[in-house]
Amino acid sequence: MKQTYKIIPKENSQNINIQYAQKNTQKQLFFLSQSDINDNYQEIQNFNQVNVNQIFVMIPNGRILSLDINDEKPYLEQINQQIEQKEGIPSNRYNLFLGPKHINSSNSKKIKKFSTLHLRIHSEKNKIKKHPQYFIYVIYQNKTLIIEVNLMGFVSDIKHQLEKQYKFPKILQQLYLKNIQLQDDQNLQYYNINQHSIFFLKLKEQIYIYLGSKNKIIREKLNDKQKIKDLKISLIQKYQDLKDYHVFYENQILDENKTLQFYNIIHESIIELIGKQYINFTIQIQCLILPMKIEQFQKILDIKKEIQQLLEFPINQQHLFYKGQELNDNETVQSKIEQDSNLYLFNDLKSPYKITIINKIDNCKEFTVTVSPNDKVFQLKYKICLNQECQVPPEKQQLKFQGKFLKDYKDLSYYNIENFDYIILEKNKN
Repeated sequence: MKQTYKIIPKENSQNINIQYAQKNTQKQLFFLSQSDINDNYQEIQNFNQVNVNQIFVMIPNGRILSLDINDEKPYLEQINQQIEQKEGIPSNRYNLFLGPKHINSSNSKKIKKFSTLHLRIHSEKNKIKKHPQYFIYVIYQNKTLIIEVNLMGFVSDIKHQLEKQYKFPKILQQLYLKNIQLQDDQNLQYYNINQHSIFFLKLKEQIYIYLGSKNKIIREKLNDKQKIKDLKISLIQKYQDLKDYHVFYENQILDENKTLQFYNIIHESIIELIGKQYINFTIQIQCLILPMKIEQFQKILDIKKEIQQLLEFPINQQHLFYKGQELNDNETVQSKIEQDSNLYLFNDLKSPYKITIINKIDNCKEFTVTVSPNDKVFQLKYKICLNQECQVPPEKQQLKFQGKFLKDYKDLSYYNIENFDYIILEKNKN
């Protein structure tokens, strides 16, 4: 029989309220504001022609959903949409049954008014199986996780599913049933586990490891007595695509021979893995050009150690310059040196050396001046001014080396000026 509806305006009503009459199921009362009726008159007229049926869906946790379906769209499509809206369960994760029969698009018309359907969640590999499916519920931090199990299996099987579906590392999981911690090697029957049993999951103390190259975070069991090198070995064994890398915590590289406890790494600390990268550059030592390849997080001191090994220059007498600045031993390579750069090495800056000045202002007369590599160009000009062979004021001097004019604030090392090099003195035209 076709249902009838009565539209009753309700003043100041913001929402549509639907009440089902208790005594007369053929009549339904809709409370609408007057403006809703005026704006949606045509829709209301169309709605009066629609045959709406109420059905029920029982879900595994015992709750019953009330759904309204009509003849305008396929029944199953409407049911699936409403279940996803209300429960957030996509249609590809469950089957619907009316009694013993599985409901699909071909037989959905068997659903009648006030029918009760049963929702069963399935694995993605097997949507319908001949044997009954067994599901358990795992509570973790107020969230309910659904796991498919074989009741003839073991506790370790549940942990495997939690790792596979929800990415909880098996080694960190602690499962409880009625305040009893479950042992991995016990079968489920030992604990009288049945369909829809409820477990509680706790995780052991853990650390988070950020893989920068993969933009991924993994979890590992916290063992504060473990050495950094042992942690690296275990990670490489688990994740074989990891290359050689540094372990960082609070912006410092961790010494491989120290323990996690030494760096105060505690529960839920975040450490980072950064792959090693190398910087290529050259070092010019008088007439010798030395190619170098150094890992980016090594220090300037490591460069000097390698020079000492190759050329037997004592570390305490080495002075490395880049872009006119002497490099500090404790600075990292990446913070100071760019790829394919040129560095200059001077042995013991305390030992002064001599350069020759050619004075073009006074018939190209030559004279020598004693300097140090870290002298500024303006300091050289003052030394030239003090020489008896040339008394040109510094502001009137213009110095040229290998075709380049020298700037007052630069070090002589910036221009790689060495012992007995020639510098041209000209008059400043400014």
